[in-house]
Amino acid sequence: MKTMKGRIGIVLFALLLTLPMMAFGADDGASSYHVSRVLVKFKQVPSQDEVRSFALSHRLRFERAIPEIDVFCFHISRGERVAKAVRRLARDGRVEFAEPDYIRFATYTPNDPMFSSQWDMTRIGLPTYWDLELGDPSVVVAVLDTGIDLDHPDLINQLWVNSDETPGDNDDDDGNGYNDDYNGYDFAGDGWFPSEGAEDPIPDDTYVGHGTHVSGTIAAEQDNEIGISGEAPGVKLMAVRVLGGKLGAGFSSDIAEGITYATDNGASVINMSLGGTAKSLTEYNALKYAWDNNVFIAAAAGNSGDSGNPIEYPAAYVFSMSVGAIDSAGNIATFSSHNEFLEVAAPGVNILSTVPGGLYEGGWSGTSMATPHVAGLAALLYSTYTGIENWQVRSILQKGIIDRGAAGWDEYFGYGRVDCPQILATTLPSDNVLDILTPPNGIKFRTESLAAFLWNPVAGAASYRITATLPTGGTYVIDTNVPYYTVHPSQKMPAGTYSVTVQARNASGGVIASDTVSFRR
Repeated sequence: MKTMKGRIGIVLFALLLTLPMMAFGADDGASSYHVSRVLVKFKQVPSQDEVRSFALSHRLRFERAIPEIDVFCFHISRGERVAKAVRRLARDGRVEFAEPDYIRFATYTPNDPMFSSQWDMTRIGLPTYWDLELGDPSVVVAVLDTGIDLDHPDLINQLWVNSDETPGDNDDDDGNGYNDDYNGYDFAGDGWFPSEGAEDPIPDDTYVGHGTHVSGTIAAEQDNEIGISGEAPGVKLMAVRVLGGKLGAGFSSDIAEGITYATDNGASVINMSLGGTAKSLTEYNALKYAWDNNVFIAAAAGNSGDSGNPIEYPAAYVFSMSVGAIDSAGNIATFSSHNEFLEVAAPGVNILSTVPGGLYEGGWSGTSMATPHVAGLAALLYSTYTGIENWQVRSILQKGIIDRGAAGWDEYFGYGRVDCPQILATTLPSDNVLDILTPPNGIKFRTESLAAFLWNPVAGAASYRITATLPTGGTYVIDTNVPYYTVHPSQKMPAGTYSVTVQARNASGGVIASDTVSFRR
């Protein structure tokens, strides 16, 4: 029984293009990746001898594994192109998928004029929520970003502390595989561009400030007579540095490992104000791992709404809530990417927050600035309801909105702009019914996008049956034991209208509950 507790990346990318091409490659989707590294998942988990044999047969050098999701990282032979290596490895019958190690970038759009107050907090009604809950210190938000200014006076008391680790002794005191991860961990490292073996491992935000700004929005200290207030000032911030170097960029492998690290070390919420245009199954599997462990993920939709509007990941993965940006008048920001995956909108223009050096800056804009507003609200929901699950958090945030734009869901605002009074008025969702959380009914999936479905686990369900009525008039039936399904990228889907019904079934095969959505392809 759940109980309520009471209480009365575009600029960086342009700069990156000035670097030598030795640092990265580009695929057909205009995404960047490590020039000599590939990520591989096998159909069956291999032994050490099998990994060595595989590497030898394909002229690879094994680097590391991400054991939680059984993804292996290899270096390819000198002179071989990543795209060619990926195609060659994918043809090996032992391989489930092979892909580049993509680079992700912080998704903010700087705007110089300072903004003198936190309009964002009042716009979404945070004072209403603060009368009830400020956040529970047992709730941890992992900020996967450029790090955090660990000495910032508005953040220093807000940091997650790994009490089983002794800082600075260069030992893995708690046996979790990471030395000195006292406030989190640096997976990216320094230099102009993230490089192997450059991890600090202290996740300090030395150069960019992006992660520090995001963190202040989520949980800057309240009532300390300095600076600003975060949305959920009672929760703790885990610094997970996955965007490194002086440009604030990172690889899919680091991001995936950061996701599993945050999950394994107790994060309830992951904030990902980062993105890129290529699909990474490594990131997808890491996010699935987090979702399966009751972690809520908020991700930036992207800042390309007025420049081509490509679909960006990880926001477009089924396990992430994609967040768009609004301005102080409640209008969608011109730069905010809009597509079939957008779920909610939040303040993301001229946002005042913390920056490195103990300072504060307004004028920061981007879906990066909008995403921590949703992560902060998720943290407040985890704090408010004992035992709440991530699908319930996501459902409440979809319903706790002020509808903007076209009535109902639309690709610019999603379901609408998040709003605290509406969130507090939303009933905790029940697991006695089945509710398809995504996709929204009536959308059109672009040809190149992943078609995926996510619904809530139903009490008493032993399995789920997905029945899709195809544009051709035929049907396709899938049985699964998990409450989600993604159509594999290699599976071709004919254009037309689809109707998809998901049924929850008991051990005898009887239907307990069901829900239906339609979409176009």
